[in-house]
Amino acid sequence: VLLAEQTHPVRRRVAIKLVPHALLDPAHAARFDFERRALERTDHPGIPKVLDAGRTPLGLPYIAMEFVDGPPVTVFCRERGLAVTDRVALIADVAGAVQHAHQRGLIHRDLKPSNILVASGDAGPQPKVVDFGIARSLDRDDAVSLTSGQPIGTLASMPPEQASGGPVDTRADVYALGAVLYEIVTGTQALPCSTTSEYLVRVTREAVQDPRDRAAERRVPAELAEI
Repeated sequence: VLLAEQTHPVRRRVAIKLVPHALLDPAHAARFDFERRALERTDHPGIPKVLDAGRTPLGLPYIAMEFVDGPPVTVFCRERGLAVTDRVALIADVAGAVQHAHQRGLIHRDLKPSNILVASGDAGPQPKVVDFGIARSLDRDDAVSLTSGQPIGTLASMPPEQASGGPVDTRADVYALGAVLYEIVTGTQALPCSTTSEYLVRVTREAVQDPRDRAAERRVPAELAEI
């Protein structure tokens, strides 16, 4: 993703997303085209707008989008020293954007702190969900098969069914939002792991462990328990 400046007909900064592999691999090209169409379906302040799309003189497809001038949600919360209630409020705003995507028939499938940027404005912080690169459609006649059966995404915020390569629905994004909320409140990932096998082992252990033991291990803050 590149930062660029549009000079005509209006002057503004924009983000231009390029996927070099799309020039060589039809599968990458199809997925990139689906991302563009997915973003075009949305119209929500929590999702960047598509401003233009096309191909470079060399034939490389691109999407020009609204530039989000802000850090990942974890960095924003840490630098601002936000109270727990304010952090929860940010995720509630994110949930509104995700719900909008779901109503448009889209599952993001890769919600994580680096894909939730927070811009500052006169109306206050505005979180925006970015990178629909592995989004999936709820419509069977759409590009749903492009990533079907592949455990792609980010393990730290991925539901077990996605990690095992199984089918997912909108609940996958709800799970991921919970994982992001946990991280911005506690400062640690809910299930830090580096491999799919390690992740699945940890998920299995969590499923059979007493909830009180899990809370003690993770040292959940008293403020979170109250919420």
